[in-house]
Amino acid sequence: MALRKPLNHERTISYRSFERDDGLFEIEGTLKDAKGYDYRDRERGMLPPGSPVHDIFAMLTIDVDMWVRDFSYELRATPFGYCQGAVDPTRLIGASIRRSWRRSLTEAFGPLGGCTHLRELVFGMGTVAFQTISALRDQRMFGAGANDAHRAEEPFFIGRCHSWSREGPIVERYMPQFHRKPGGGGGETA
Repeated sequence: MALRKPLNHERTISYRSFERDDGLFEIEGTLKDAKGYDYRDRERGMLPPGSPVHDIFAMLTIDVDMWVRDFSYELRATPFGYCQGAVDPTRLIGASIRRSWRRSLTEAFGPLGGCTHLRELVFGMGTVAFQTISALRDQRMFGAGANDAHRAEEPFFIGRCHSWSREGPIVERYMPQFHRKPGGGGGETA
């Protein structure tokens, strides 16, 4: 095994979700980059270890059908002052997280413009939105005494990963009404 030396760059990304009393949901995300050593920033000068190179906060407001109703962000720390204003937040309003989320981000942020770090942070917020809303729907369904066999509409996550394959044992066991025999058609969706 080769010897290695830590370079002490640390990136942390965190997400939190909230249900609002008006029926909408908020997904918050934070991305922070820091060095574990004195780091010379081109505009801000010498930064002591642990100082943020990037500190980015974003918030999506979505409805239960996964449409973006509002979007805001703060670039709290960036390598350049010019980074501020890189993205017009209104361009993401009306985008669907369910359909073509990556394409929606490219259209809102521009193919080459915008902020790479903000785009990365917001892309992950789509997954958090799915986890938030699907888990809430499940808990409400189970709380009402129903179970997966009572589902009439196929959940969005079936056919989207290995465990939830339409032809797999998980769907066969928990949601047999959506199960497909191997090789029987009803292929996976992208």
